[in-house]
Amino acid sequence: MVTYRVTGRYDVKSPYCNIYRALFPEVLRLEALHLLKYRDEPEVVQVLSLSEPVT
Repeated sequence: MVTYRVTGRYDVKSPYCNIYRALFPEVLRLEALHLLKYRDEPEVVQVLSLSEPVT
């Protein structure tokens, strides 16, 4: 969507592709550490559950 807004085309690489590739692994690692840290707290697990809507 962003690529189309910036370039007017869908067949080109996103202008943010390099940023996503640099940041995504670190964000994923940090979220995994967060989940491991709070995995034994039922109220956190309930909020993070995909089967229940977050309110």
